[in-house]
Amino acid sequence: NREQRVDKNLLEAINRGPKLEAEMLLRYFPLYTPLPDQGAIYWGVTKVGINIDSMRRFLMLLDWEKGALRRALIWMMVGGAFAALVLGLAGFRRVIRKTAAPLNNYGMLTEALKRGIGVDITSLLLHLKQQESQGIREFEQVRTLCQRLGESARVLAERLVESEAQACLGRLAGRLAGSIGRPAPEPGAWQSLFLPRRRDWRQVEVEPLFQQISRLLPALLPPGTTLYEDRQPLPPLYGSEAHIVQAVLFILDFSLIEMTPGGQCSWLVSPRETGGFSLEVKFPGPYLAPEAIRRLLQPFQAGSQTLPPLGLFLAAALAQQHLGSLLAEPNPEGGLRVRLEIPDSQLPAAHESRKT
Repeated sequence: NREQRVDKNLLEAINRGPKLEAEMLLRYFPLYTPLPDQGAIYWGVTKVGINIDSMRRFLMLLDWEKGALRRALIWMMVGGAFAALVLGLAGFRRVIRKTAAPLNNYGMLTEALKRGIGVDITSLLLHLKQQESQGIREFEQVRTLCQRLGESARVLAERLVESEAQACLGRLAGRLAGSIGRPAPEPGAWQSLFLPRRRDWRQVEVEPLFQQISRLLPALLPPGTTLYEDRQPLPPLYGSEAHIVQAVLFILDFSLIEMTPGGQCSWLVSPRETGGFSLEVKFPGPYLAPEAIRRLLQPFQAGSQTLPPLGLFLAAALAQQHLGSLLAEPNPEGGLRVRLEIPDSQLPAAHESRKT
């Protein structure tokens, strides 16, 4: 065995260039030299190095790509779960709103019936009818029940107003016919006040109404009662003529029923700055506590054994139908102070169904 020199080209062909031993995969092989007459003679051991640097870089790149892919998959899973959660909550909220929102209308109807004050039942029924059931059978059943109850309440309310209006006109006519000891009304001055009037919503002249009442007041007041009247000209307003007239007559009739003879009665009529009119009536009588006044405005509340006069209650209902109000408060010296506010407003959308 003697030292042999290896050709450089052969070395590069085997090792692909000289490399550091740490970067090479080394293998040792026994070397035999075949001779024709002696056979294979052991020559020695040869060391062969295989370059593993490229493989190492490839494996590192593969590990990095695996990590990047794993992180991308995790972010995709987290983002997908978050998006699914958001979409699920949004869809659930929409379903809940569609399912629960129509039930708010039943709460409005229930609250209105609890208050027992003037409520536009027709508008509530129309609003309930327009609500979608969202395929809920119970909703359909409850809506049908509420519509039937509301329709019955509306019919009863109309009959109550009509019957009380006839009774009110009858009492006023009786007072005018039996006005002994009081100034007699002018011939034909009161018959036109009791004629049927239109119920549809339109432009209404209210000045003639208060002119007629002004001429009739001296003949309607009890003997010994002085009248203080301040009436200003009123512009036309938009509303139902029959209901406006009836609201004023309800207040007049209630005042005549509750006032005591003697004392001073005030009748004040003035236009409102924003349109419409304001009527304020003060009349003498016994002192009424706030609870008694509340019963006058809410006569159908539970616990009431006897019904008080319904004039103020019905006048408040008709005023509320015209987006107005009625206020009643006690006078310090006794009696009541009643204030009716009727604004001038165009026909509300809720009243379109009743326009004739």
